[in-house]
Amino acid sequence: MERAIFCKSFRDDFSRLSLLIDSWISTNQHLPLLISVPDSDYVLLRETISVPANCTIITDESYVIEGEKFKYGWYQQQVCKLSIYRSGFADSYLMIDSDSYFVSPINDNLFYTDKKKNVIASSIYTKFSPINNSLIDLIKNGNDVPPLFEKEGSLANFDAMLKEVIFEHERLQAAGVQSKSDREFYIRKIFSVKKLSVQPAQIFHSSILTVFSEFLKRYNLNFYDAIRLSPWEYNWYAYFSLSEPNLDIVGIRSPVLHFARDSDIEYAKKIGITKKDIECYFHAVQMAARHIDTLSF
Repeated sequence: MERAIFCKSFRDDFSRLSLLIDSWISTNQHLPLLISVPDSDYVLLRETISVPANCTIITDESYVIEGEKFKYGWYQQQVCKLSIYRSGFADSYLMIDSDSYFVSPINDNLFYTDKKKNVIASSIYTKFSPINNSLIDLIKNGNDVPPLFEKEGSLANFDAMLKEVIFEHERLQAAGVQSKSDREFYIRKIFSVKKLSVQPAQIFHSSILTVFSEFLKRYNLNFYDAIRLSPWEYNWYAYFSLSEPNLDIVGIRSPVLHFARDSDIEYAKKIGITKKDIECYFHAVQMAARHIDTLSF
């Protein structure tokens, strides 16, 4: 199996997961949907949601690194995403969160460009806000950015960056800094690559995850260690992909439009953005303001 959609979920998100599944049925059931939940939530999911054809449910524990003790929550979610290649389910995955829904069909062009693997890395950041002018210009006027074919770093640079991340992590720990947002700031600063936006809803290729796992082993690290050093999984994946010279990749804009606040949704409506506009440029919408029904566009 070559392509799939992957959603890491858990019991608190099952009500939102139903919307995701319904939208997948209406737009993208041609692509297999793989949902992963903790073993303790598996029975509840089966009791809560009717699993349609071409949708597969697995447990987190079935594919993560053996011998690691799980820490449920955001930490576990990131490790599961980085470890999904171990399931052997697909070659490439569009990563989607439970608080999302699909608005248009996905074709093979999302995963590959001229047989090169697509990775989300673009000058357009697709989190909506009134001051995100390049995103608004895309939605309103169709001014998109071309794919990024040129490599933005080198493995030697990434190697040096990783050493700096480890050093900064130890320094922050010694200073008593525990906030993951503070640690994310440092990794973004260290891995800064020409102001490219790397973000959730990444396209994970099993072959890249395998190479990245082997790279971390040089430092006696695994995916758990990487997330301990700094979030998020899409940062690590994209920056490594952009640095590894033997990976044939293309940087593309995210196919998911993200709304984080009620006021951003209201502003989008105010300036005349419609559901049809969104469907032209995006395959899905993520609603971090989870109680908002953005289908009302």
